[in-house]
Amino acid sequence: MVGFYCYPFFNPAAVGGYGGVALYCVALLAAFVVLATAIRALGNALGRRQRERTERSGAGEQISR
Repeated sequence: MVGFYCYPFFNPAAVGGYGGVALYCVALLAAFVVLATAIRALGNALGRRQRERTERSGAGEQISR
């Protein structure tokens, strides 16, 4: 299976050499980092919103004895 590449962007002959492959890898890494950061920010915002809603309703307060 010499010369077989699962994905065309890993084939140096198809993307302008090893520099093209490296560029695709960097672009994929950057896209992953951006997506992961966006998902984390969304999760933090939703968690903050849920905590604020819980605090306003008084839910979760301990009953003093």
